[in-house]
Formats: sequence, C-alpha cells, structure tokens
Amino acid sequence: MTWKPRPKDIKSYLHFDADISESDLVAYVTDPTKVLKHPFFPLIRFYEKWEKFPKKGQPRKTKVRPLRYAARKDAAIFAYYRTVFSKYYEEELERRGISTVPIAYRKIRNFKNTGKCNIDFAKDAFDFIREIGDADVTVVDISSYFENLDHAKIRHTIELVLHRPLAPHEEAVLKALTNYCVVDRDAVYDRLGMFEKGRGTNRKEKRQRKIDKLRASRKRQMCTPNEFREKICGGDRSLPSLVQKNNATYGIPQGTPISDLIANIYLIDFDQQLHRWARKRGGMAFRYSDDIIVILPRVNGQPFDAAKIYLQDAIKRHGDRLKIQDKKVAIGRFIRTSPNSQVYTQIFGQASKNGLEYLGFEFDGTKVEIKDATLSNAWRKLKRRTYGWSKKFVKRYRARGDNWLKSNAQINFELRKIIRTVSFSEKDFRKWTFLQYIKRANRAFSGYNVSFHSQTKKYKSEAMSIMIKAFDKAVARHGYDACIRRNIPL
Repeated sequence: MTWKPRPKDIKSYLHFDADISESDLVAYVTDPTKVLKHPFFPLIRFYEKWEKFPKKGQPRKTKVRPLRYAARKDAAIFAYYRTVFSKYYEEELERRGISTVPIAYRKIRNFKNTGKCNIDFAKDAFDFIREIGDADVTVVDISSYFENLDHAKIRHTIELVLHRPLAPHEEAVLKALTNYCVVDRDAVYDRLGMFEKGRGTNRKEKRQRKIDKLRASRKRQMCTPNEFREKICGGDRSLPSLVQKNNATYGIPQGTPISDLIANIYLIDFDQQLHRWARKRGGMAFRYSDDIIVILPRVNGQPFDAAKIYLQDAIKRHGDRLKIQDKKVAIGRFIRTSPNSQVYTQIFGQASKNGLEYLGFEFDGTKVEIKDATLSNAWRKLKRRTYGWSKKFVKRYRARGDNWLKSNAQINFELRKIIRTVSFSEKDFRKWTFLQYIKRANRAFSGYNVSFHSQTKKYKSEAMSIMIKAFDKAVARHGYDACIRRNIPL
C-alpha cells in the first residue's frame, strides 16, 4: 500500500539511530524484507510526575507515569503497520456493527464531517442520559490495562481482524512490541556523558554540554553504533548493560505509534459482547481505551450495579490479568424532574460525587462543568511555561541586578502570549490551547447550562498568580544576588 508519513511520524528527538530522509524512510518501512530483518533499538523511558488535584480535605498525591519513545526507524515501522492494521480493524468494526463502542484513538466523523474529540464523546453520553430520563450510569476503569494484555490473545485478535495468519514481517513487528526492551533516559545520558561540560578555549565552549552541542548542530544520534554496543548494551564488561527486556508473556509499552491500536483490537470481542448486553437493556456503552461507560434506563427489578457486575465478570474472560476493581468504579443515578432537567445522585464509588465525571467533564443533570482535575492539568502546563520563560529572562539579564529584572520584565505581555500558545490535551488525538478547548466545549454543549465562562475567568486570574510566583522563584534561584551568594559567574 502507498504510505505517506504524517509530520508526527518523522521523529526529531535524540535517540540511538541516525537521521534519515523521508523518502528513504518510506522505502525502508514499506519493504517487508527489510522490516523482517530490522534490529529494533530499546525504547527510551522517562517519568512524568505531577500532583493530582486533591479532593476536599485530602492531601495532594504525586502521580508518576512512565513514558517511552522509539527510535526513528522503529517508530516509523510501527506507524506504517498501524495504518495497515487499522484499515482491517475499521472494516471489522463495521461488519460487527460496533463502530460506536470503541471511541479512543480513531478518526470518527461527526455530522459536520470533522473529527470527533473527547468533548463530542462526553456530549454523546450526556445526550443519551437526557434522552432516556431516568438512568443508572456506570463508569469503570480497567486497572493497568496496557501492562496486562496477554501476548497470545494479542496475536489471536489481530489475526481475527485480518482474517488470516500474520505474515513473517508482521510477526517481527508484533514481537518487537511484546518482547520490547527499554533503557532509562537518565541512565543513558549519564553513561554517555550528555551533561558533561566541554573543555573549549572560551567561556561559551566550556559551559556547553554534550547534549547542547548535539542540539545546536541538529544531530539527533546520541552515540555511534559501537558506543551503543559498548556503553549501553554491556559490550564493555566494566559497564553493566542498561537494557531491560520484557520477558513476561503479557504487557505492551504505551507510547509507541501502534500501541493504542493493538489495545483497541485486543478487546474487539469484548466490545461486541458489551454492545449486545447494553442494547438488550435499552442502553448504550462506550469504551475510551481503558475507561468504559454504560448507560441503562431505570427498570424496576434491575439492580443498580447490574453493569458493574457484568463488566467485572466479562473482562476476566479476555485475559487472566485484566480486572476492574471496585475502587475504579463509580455509579450514579439520574431522575428526570422536568423536560430539560434531571437530579443526580451518587450511589456507588468515590468518584462522581456531585455529578457524572466523564472524559474531563462533570454533568449533574442540570449543568455541565469542566472537572477541577482537568483545570489543574492546564495549570500544571502553565506553571512549566511561565517558569521556563522567567528562568530564561532572568539568566539573560541578571547581570543588571534583581531590581532591574523586576522592573523591566514584561510579565503581562508574556503571560498573554503564553496563555494563547500553551497546549492542552485531554485524552485526545488533537491539541488545543486551553482557551481553544473552552471555546470548542462551549459550542459543543450549546443547549446545556454550562459554567465554562466562570471557569475561564478563574483560569486567567490564577494564571497571573502563577506567573508572578514563577518569576519570583526564577529571580531567587538564578538572579544577581543568588549568583553572588553561590559564586556563580554572571
């Protein structure tokens, strides 16, 4: 098949392999003979940390998420085979009549023929709740989903979708995904001396690290093949190997271009069974990756936790390690009080106390809000951007003194620029600035009582406070007085 890589398929980050032209890359990844013999590099892993938005009266919790990224050719191979498998997957969903069930990581069109996003998916769920009036709604999360996918079942479901056995080159790609290897980014940088400063003749060269030189020269290969074998893989016996292999018979890494599709294909039988179960009861079900929502009309004699019981039992049949824990379940009840209004009551679980929480939104039967946790995600990104600008400004002009820095920093101007450009992504294949996200949500939820405007005002007022704190922090750490105190050259 003809394949044209998307901009995001051409990787520009530092990795173990060298740059390659787009034409050579396409010729390589679409050649089954080359793919069959291709040696995949280890994925590079790092950890993203952030503080979860605390529930009232509870302490803040730090959440850690491992992120992994593949080498240039490896990522392109995964992206190409994602395109190949995706075509068969979409056809199989249509054949089974379940295209509306798995909604994550797919191009799903709305009535305007534009791509749907999590805003649209949340509205679809809330619309159906409004339509049926009295409803019991169950939201669950499959625990550690990607980490527990059974390798034998992955192969079985892919072949089920393809309607044929895997070809040898396809097996090679699948093996690279299931028997993956990883290295920790910090350990790699340390082993390769990426942060060691230079020994040049002038001050700039002496302060420049190896990683800075690579970026400045636009070279993206961290080391030579020989250095990779000797320093990373343990070829030099004085240096233990940094490579960690997944020897288990389950689990795939999140972050590769094909991982999300494989995770979707894996549950195709489950999705069909869930769809039939919900429709038989006059309800609907949607699965967004590992998040599932089931909406059922209230029926006398039907237990409020019928969907919970069904889901917890059904998921076990699709992998010994897959489970839905009670702590990952929330059940709420909607009762119609007028044609356009319902009353919400939480009846099980810790989440969705004041309204149904789904894909970043909260619906209480009357109004729709953006979840506080979703806002905290935007604030977290804003903190990074404001401190990044502040640090850069302070280090550039600190020789002029801390008072000059505070008097001449164009904080209002820079904050407006940052707010307009800081990205915000919420379980979606697209990215917006936060204000664009709000505008999109406003348009989508027309006809609902929304409080997005007041939340936007809160975001803007909080942004100024965040900016001032970030600037003060940068001056305290990197300003003139800090440099004199720590004997750092200006």
